Amino acid sequence: MLLKSIPTGTVNGVIQGHRHKFSHHWIQGVPVMGTINLGNYFNVLYLKFYNKQLYESHIEGPVPVCEKVFMNLRTCEYLIKEEAAKAGSLVEWEFHGQKVEADPEVQELFETKWLPKMKEYLRPLVMNEVILKKEINARESKLGDFITDLLLQAAPEHDFVIINEGSFRTIWTPGIIQ
Repeated sequence: MLLKSIPTGTVNGVIQGHRHKFSHHWIQGVPVMGTINLGNYFNVLYLKFYNKQLYESHIEGPVPVCEKVFMNLRTCEYLIKEEAAKAGSLVEWEFHGQKVEADPEVQELFETKWLPKMKEYLRPLVMNEVILKKEINARESKLGDFITDLLLQAAPEHDFVIINEGSFRTIWTPGIIQ
């Protein structure tokens, strides 16, 4: 690893990108942080300097990016029945004493500019009754099976479809898929 091969004090912190798991640790005294894909969480790296020398570092997170979280788990991700029993109720989420809520300007921009353009493409495709998500290191997943089946229906002249598991960047919860 690069951090183990460079002199101490060369790097004050590392913020990584495109990972499939959280990073929230120290290597050789250097804080290393990153978040999982999908933008559901973020971390904050605090570096305090005095006379141009780092004297303290701290990582806060993972911090959920949602207006409400399950009280006991601090997550807003859709839960399967076994997890829901221990999750607690949904409660409003605060970060540093401020309520987490959608930015009104971004919300208005979405509703007035983007949503009208998208509506012509939005139509119910199928009623989904299960959680469809990427299964890390699995040979198959319900999401992968669903997408490949759709592709085979769209192109019946083909015998099979192969898709890299890294192609899937979403979770579809039960409900209508548009």
